[in-house]
Amino acid sequence: MRVKNKTRPISVKILVVDDNPANLLAMKAAFSDSGYEVFEASSGREALELIKSHDFACILLDVQMPIMN
Repeated sequence: MRVKNKTRPISVKILVVDDNPANLLAMKAAFSDSGYEVFEASSGREALELIKSHDFACILLDVQMPIMN
């Protein structure tokens, strides 16, 4: 989904964080026709790196993951 801005459209970004590849695939499929820009991370550390460089409107997070919850 793109929100119109006076100068340019704004991309709505969603981050999906899960250590289970099947769950990431399911979420990617669920948002495939939504128009949202979906990012995936398979670890807490990977998610933190993405958060540093993107402004996410929504983060869908698995709360029980190895190393970092």
